[in-house]
Amino acid sequence: MLLAAILAFPGLIFSMPLVVLAAILVFVGINTIDRWALRTARQALFGKDATGRIQAQRNIGVVATVALATVLGQPVVGAVVGVALACIVFMVEMNRPVVRRKEIVGKTRSRRIRSTAQNELLAAHERELAVFELQGVLFFGNADELAEEIDRLPIAVRVIILDFRAVSDIDASGALTLQQIAARCARRGQRLFFSDLKDAQVLEECTSQPNGPNIYPDLETALERFEEEIVQRTDSAARSVIEVPLERTDFGMTTQPEDLKVLMSYLDHVEFPKGAVLCRAGDPADRLWMLTRGCISVWVITPGGRRRLASIGAGCTVGEMGFLTERPRSTDVIADEDVVAYKLTSWAFNKITKARPHIAQAVLRSIARQLSDRLRNATEDLRMSYM
Repeated sequence: MLLAAILAFPGLIFSMPLVVLAAILVFVGINTIDRWALRTARQALFGKDATGRIQAQRNIGVVATVALATVLGQPVVGAVVGVALACIVFMVEMNRPVVRRKEIVGKTRSRRIRSTAQNELLAAHERELAVFELQGVLFFGNADELAEEIDRLPIAVRVIILDFRAVSDIDASGALTLQQIAARCARRGQRLFFSDLKDAQVLEECTSQPNGPNIYPDLETALERFEEEIVQRTDSAARSVIEVPLERTDFGMTTQPEDLKVLMSYLDHVEFPKGAVLCRAGDPADRLWMLTRGCISVWVITPGGRRRLASIGAGCTVGEMGFLTERPRSTDVIADEDVVAYKLTSWAFNKITKARPHIAQAVLRSIARQLSDRLRNATEDLRMSYM
């Protein structure tokens, strides 16, 4: 409209105040800024997903190089440089192996903290799981390679997890291969789990099939589902709705029966409904809980938002770190389902220390052993993350 008015009345522009002309130029300049470039720059600087952030940084690098070539040379030079860089990026992306990491020896575990008995059960069935962490673009050139890798898995593997967290794109041929993989797994009696698959069309195509894959929001959830199925299938106590006896918890299994019987008189039997808050960050750490039924999650507030650090199941102890250090809680602890537990308060522990010091020492030894096991598991997880 403004351009038409200026063309129709060219003398009008000379009668405009300079401040109006400046405002028009600023407005036009702002509207010529590419919004895609702004979104990409924001993703490159502040993106939460590491894979997406790296891709955005690469795209910004291409844009900056083309802009510099255009400024220093000519628009044609910038266009040629842009096409060349795009071809190089495409070839690099397509030539990367689609399988970034494959794990079929049972070392990949969820962050859920379980009792010693359940960990032993999972160790006995660890070869039933295979995890493939995928990357790059899944297309006809590498999708068949993935299918062949899955076909070569040992016969003991019953569950296969495909993690799509680092996959940037899936074309039609890649989606078709995923459907074929799901069908072949179903015929062999294997179950297929997809985690972190963001492509809505591929999701719809795969899940519409009979015996299609199970879909999970992330690898952690998929691993927890596999582990829970193993525990439910092999642990009679876990299958029962009755709570685990205190003597079968990690705490009870490391305490003498006669000491445990005395300790019971100092414990409070408590219940929490699903969603209940056992404690929040900043609360005084004046108690711990020995879970006998249900599961809780440990949450922490980070600059990127609320994040779940771990989940803890029946048979384990919760809140022991703050209980020992007597410092305020650093995390929120929330019940994922109905929870039953035994509570030991600082007041009761002080009474035990005075009346039965050897039982207090047994409590501390049990807590130290559990913390040591968790530190060992965390070290193993850290080692695996760098492989």
